[in-house]
Amino acid sequence: MRPVQAVYTAVPNGRASGRNVRGFHSQKSLEVGRVAETGHARANASFGEVRVKEIAARVRAMIATSICLGRYQNIVKALRGLKAKPKGKLLLKPNLVAGGLAASHIDAVRAVLDSLDIACIAEGSGVGTDELYSMFGYRRLAQEHGVELVDLNRTDEWSGIVDFELIDGRKVKVRVSDYAKRYDIISLALPKTHDHAIVTLTLKNMLGFVHPEDRGLVHGYSATFGRAMRVALLRKIASYFSRYKRLSRLYSSTEVEEAKYVLGAKVVNKNIAALLKLVTPQLGIIDGFVGMQGDGPVGGEPLEWNIAIAGDPLECDVYCTHQMGFDPVNVGYLRHLGAPRVEKIKLFGDEILMKKFKPHRKYELQLMWKELSPKASEVASKCVS
Repeated sequence: MRPVQAVYTAVPNGRASGRNVRGFHSQKSLEVGRVAETGHARANASFGEVRVKEIAARVRAMIATSICLGRYQNIVKALRGLKAKPKGKLLLKPNLVAGGLAASHIDAVRAVLDSLDIACIAEGSGVGTDELYSMFGYRRLAQEHGVELVDLNRTDEWSGIVDFELIDGRKVKVRVSDYAKRYDIISLALPKTHDHAIVTLTLKNMLGFVHPEDRGLVHGYSATFGRAMRVALLRKIASYFSRYKRLSRLYSSTEVEEAKYVLGAKVVNKNIAALLKLVTPQLGIIDGFVGMQGDGPVGGEPLEWNIAIAGDPLECDVYCTHQMGFDPVNVGYLRHLGAPRVEKIKLFGDEILMKKFKPHRKYELQLMWKELSPKASEVASKCVS
């Protein structure tokens, strides 16, 4: 264990256990991952002026860690270790991109609800969100805690606008849910490898706030599965089959010609960073009881780890990426967001030993997102011609 001197102070108002412990003392406290306000951006008329939380200018906080206590207790302990509490009206954004191992476990969600004063759980799954809510017990848990449960794919208000770049260089405007501006977001994610961006953790989890008809464009092109999932009935059917490993691989958008894939890996990092200028989680929580390696984010293999990390989302993701055996410098969207060096991140709690995740089978192509890669330029030119 490597405890680090506390920087901020806040004390839980009850003992975190299997019962509902709703939040912290009500005295005013510092926000986790406090950010520097760097001006205003106008998303559109209905969004008005919104604060652009510049992640690169964050005042460096610390992250709290826990190991070897099981999924529920690891998360509770990590959240207890935070010396600053999230404030405001809190929305918990789990990761339900598909079924099976790709989904946030109900015990992880329970641990967050028992530790923080959550008002709403919201997700926009790549398949059928409501079906996954029922399948994994979210609906009953939300009722027990008196928490609103929202399927973002079925909401009507999408007044936020972000520009995504396509592989041919064009820009398209994608719609963002109004829930992203109504609440302070807590991102609950799993450590998983990714089919374009190397890893997916608390920051990339914000993609669920993008309109389901626009979401697939994050890769810079529209894949067959993504086009099919624009149809609500097909999303509902897919949710039931996504728990099976072979069928879950249909979700992947990697089965395209190499040139298109490489350009997609390049623009996906820019698009994630662009989205995070508008939709910034206040707190990140990584449930690493079991991660996913290989062909993530839905068709990979389980990897037991038994850890949890909580705190500043950017720092959580940088630290976790490193402990998964990847260099954060090679993850494009972390670079675009001004990621700190791992050695600069302050830890409080347990030392997490590195657990080398097997990368996605197209990992070498994913690394070609870098602007100055001669091979990337060569492949790109072939795609354009």
